[in-house]
Amino acid sequence: MKTGHAGHWAICKFKHEAKSGHLHFLGWTDFEEEFQKDFMPLDSETTTVNVLETMAYFQGKWMVNN
Repeated sequence: MKTGHAGHWAICKFKHEAKSGHLHFLGWTDFEEEFQKDFMPLDSETTTVNVLETMAYFQGKWMVNN
């Protein structure tokens, strides 16, 4: 959980804890539930399509071979 999406996720949780002064997860069950919600969606196909349809994946005026 040091790099990539998992690293970013962990950093956000640590920042929340630093700002609020409270632990984000009170126990393993809290951690597990949020982790599964963010990394193991019930309908992974729909989640993937929704991510791919965001503006982040549009090439704009760039050529396909760039």
